[in-house]
Amino acid sequence: FKNLKLNIPEKSSQIVIDIKAYRVMLDILNRYEIDFQDKDKDFYNDMLLELYYYKNESSRIEHIKKHIQNYNLSLDDEFVTSVSRLENMDGFASFSLKFTNEVLELMENSSKTHHEVLEALGYYSKYLNMPTYDYLPPLEPTKRDIEWLRENISYFKPQHLFYQPMVSPKVKRVISILRKLINELMKKYGHIDEIRIETANKMNSKKEKEKIDKNQAKDRAKNNKAKAFLEENEIQESSKNLERAKLFLEQDCECLYSGENITKDEAFNENETEVEHFIPRSVIWINSYKNKILVKKKYNQDKGSNHPVEYLKSIGEWDNFKGRVNKTYIAFNKKDWLTKEDIIDSVMNKEQWLDSYLNDTRSATRTIQKYLNHYLYPQNNLYGKGENRHVFSVSGRAISELKYIWGINEVMPKDKDDKKDRDTNYHHTLDAFTIALCSNGAINTLHNHFIKKENKYKTKALKEKLTSSLPHSTDNKNVVDYLKSLVERYETNKLYVCPYNKQKRNMKGFKDGNLKIYIAKDENDTTKEFLAEMQKVSIDSGILIKTVNGFPKPRSDAEVKNEIKSIQSRLDPQKQKKIIKAIEVYANELLDIRAKIKSKEDEIKNLEKTKKSSKEQKEFNQSIMELIKPIAQEKKLLELQLKDLKCSFAVKNGKRQIVKSLKLYNTKISETKADAIL
Repeated sequence: FKNLKLNIPEKSSQIVIDIKAYRVMLDILNRYEIDFQDKDKDFYNDMLLELYYYKNESSRIEHIKKHIQNYNLSLDDEFVTSVSRLENMDGFASFSLKFTNEVLELMENSSKTHHEVLEALGYYSKYLNMPTYDYLPPLEPTKRDIEWLRENISYFKPQHLFYQPMVSPKVKRVISILRKLINELMKKYGHIDEIRIETANKMNSKKEKEKIDKNQAKDRAKNNKAKAFLEENEIQESSKNLERAKLFLEQDCECLYSGENITKDEAFNENETEVEHFIPRSVIWINSYKNKILVKKKYNQDKGSNHPVEYLKSIGEWDNFKGRVNKTYIAFNKKDWLTKEDIIDSVMNKEQWLDSYLNDTRSATRTIQKYLNHYLYPQNNLYGKGENRHVFSVSGRAISELKYIWGINEVMPKDKDDKKDRDTNYHHTLDAFTIALCSNGAINTLHNHFIKKENKYKTKALKEKLTSSLPHSTDNKNVVDYLKSLVERYETNKLYVCPYNKQKRNMKGFKDGNLKIYIAKDENDTTKEFLAEMQKVSIDSGILIKTVNGFPKPRSDAEVKNEIKSIQSRLDPQKQKKIIKAIEVYANELLDIRAKIKSKEDEIKNLEKTKKSSKEQKEFNQSIMELIKPIAQEKKLLELQLKDLKCSFAVKNGKRQIVKSLKLYNTKISETKADAIL
């Protein structure tokens, strides 16, 4: 609309939404005659999700190919490659594509606004007149899940289901674990009154906000300068070229590794130069701009995934590199990132939070709050006005400050550098106590302290009140003394932290000193449980051998079969039935090959016995040796076959899964102080 004017504040971005990537996609879809609005819209929806979730080209190709196969479409590799290379597919949508299409269709055919259409479609009614759930349904329930909910939750209706925002697979896994935890808690204690969540959001002071705004203005200026450079030199504007232009200009046309000049043509030629991740991504995934430099390809190949400082020192270039960085137009925070050895070491040792983890945490927090409110605390009016809040978010910085104010910081486990010792399990428990006890008053006080600073004296008085009003337990212990007693019990093995590893064994366990002890079911009586150590059992030809008085000795066939039965009895008969069958087949094959080897050994021994001792019988003995040779060769081949034989079972696509070892509880239980826990 040429005559349309948008009133946007000068400081705001002039781009409302960049749909360039979608235009390119529509060109591809039209070229291949894909009807994304009707016949092929489900395929289009699935493909869109993959492009949101995966930024790596190979992952996109893998998943898009699966969807093409699922929808029986005849699309070639060129289509897959073109779509998988689409950039700028970022964004956050609150509704599924199916629901969005319903909204757009109604808006097109009526004079209703977006908000009115949502009301007409009953979107807001999902929050109204909805019962309070005592069970959290899955974030993305399958048909099977919905059937289960119908059968087991009397008040469940499909229209109650939460509209799931598009989030990354990592966030989905977090929510899946949270859901199981909350369902377990509600089953044991009933409905939860309040839930507090620690967020990764920072609480920035006025000065910090001004600094952020200033840096953002500088970034905009850099982007504009890079765009002007591309336009002036008739270079196509793309995200890759824009990044290369910014690096080229800020580095003053110089390779930071060698000091050699980079020409304009070299800067945009991928055969000559590379955008290098200074801290290698194979070590730690940091894909932010401050970790990128433009260097000549031949010098970057030598560095590989080595520690950048160690590599540059090994070629005598570290001091020169620092000098080159410091004389460029690079921002000060990026200069520190590239030249400060303590910062580089801390990142290489994975001591800093990754940007991607922070983004996932923020995304998870937003989704979790909506998800929990939807089922556990549904609204009674359209906009939720005047209703009590039940789900609160608390910033990590507020929690850190509160631990300091209350003295919990002194209870936290410390390493030799006086930092939080993350190798212990219980520091999570102490953090959780602080988050749970962070009242609304405490949150407001800390919020004022960090952000507003409107009345220093008032804030100081509130902080003193926080210090003096420590939370107390029912037996009148203040929170610090209570937590000290917990830590003392943990460190003296009177209290145990129970990790739960669902992914591999579905077994709950304890840490008792250096032992990892698990709760196992009694083989003879499944209603009984006992504590057991875990042992790694190798599934190889070693099954044929036992140790007697420290020396290896062959097991008899009966002993091998008993050993296999012992292993099978410690596996889950439903979830590991393929493994149970596979090791039985494997053991029989081992015994069969061993029997053949024994037969060959017996043949060789019998022939050896026919040898003559007199010198005159040399020719006769030679003929015996000739008979032994092929048998010995057959025996050797059988021994190699025994060694190379692998335990495996069939999986999808005609492939086989090899079983090299199993983690099983030991049938012989060691004495442990944890016995009393049962």
